[in-house]
Amino acid sequence: MFFSAGEDDWNDEGEDEYVGSGSSDDGGSDDGGSDDGGDDGGDDGGSSDDGGGSDDGGSGGGSGGGSGGSGGSDGGSSGYSTYDGTEGFAYSGGGSYGDRNCELFWDAEGSPSSMTSGCPDCEFVFDVDMTLRSSSTDDGTCSQIATDASFTYGYTDDYYGYGSYLVYYSSYYSQFVAFAGASFSGSNFTYYYGYEDYPYSGTYYTYTWFGEAQVD
Repeated sequence: MFFSAGEDDWNDEGEDEYVGSGSSDDGGSDDGGSDDGGDDGGDDGGSSDDGGGSDDGGSGGGSGGGSGGSGGSDGGSSGYSTYDGTEGFAYSGGGSYGDRNCELFWDAEGSPSSMTSGCPDCEFVFDVDMTLRSSSTDDGTCSQIATDASFTYGYTDDYYGYGSYLVYYSSYYSQFVAFAGASFSGSNFTYYYGYEDYPYSGTYYTYTWFGEAQVD
């Protein structure tokens, strides 16, 4: 099972509901992107629906399924010491093509994490601090996540046979879970999760996390 981008972890921080939730009538529940396009932000999709980044937050995210979080006792950031990048999130609960309720951007800085147990197949694991950029825009819809945040991110090139993914440690599930389809080549790391300007019943929906970083 794939989990949505940090949804329950935002809730753990005292939020009542993650951005992107709404009625199941809004957003391609039968035809598109994630299961409830614009409803629960693609709980059953691959990333970027969906983001932070998400979210999302790649390339290839948004589809596919898995079977739980990574388990084990080894793994980690062996050979890598820096994570320097950005993360973005875009959302539209329905509107004209190109409309956005919010477009959020974070600077992302990471250091090697001690939480390597539970991600035995991860090539790296970083504790990443997200600093919201002042250039971000929000009409209030995304206020719950329009803030600085911290996550533990890892990368595996084979998540239960579904390919390469960004995973994050979920305090709600107490394990690493898939977040976004990802690519890591040299020191270039990118990820994406979600759908953008998905047409449904005469309107368009967006829920996407995306990001990139230099990992050395």
